[in-house]
Amino acid sequence: MLLIKNRLPLISGKNIWSLPGGGIKRGELPAAAAARELFEELGITVDVQAIHLLGTQHSGGFGIRYMAWFFQVQLLEKPPLTLQKHEVCAAEWLEVSTVHQTPHALEVSQALSLLADQQ
Repeated sequence: MLLIKNRLPLISGKNIWSLPGGGIKRGELPAAAAARELFEELGITVDVQAIHLLGTQHSGGFGIRYMAWFFQVQLLEKPPLTLQKHEVCAAEWLEVSTVHQTPHALEVSQALSLLADQQ
């Protein structure tokens, strides 16, 4: 599982591992947005056809509605990472079985739950 630490702690907290991601542009399909964000944040190029939806989560509060899309991409090998320095300060490949031992954002726990449901 590829996790990142955001440079801006307001996004996921200081020294907290989170998932690569971002917003969906007007007219953009969610899987295309996922591919774009992987490239922008980490320099990873993936074919949109290789991106598979794991599930979605809805949340909100204070008049804001939020929908998270969780995707899985199977890679034959781990590509080199080129971090977008103004957004991402660290990135690491972790075994799914060890992710729960790291300080991580809620969306990482949600992704782990969705992965477990696929088993």
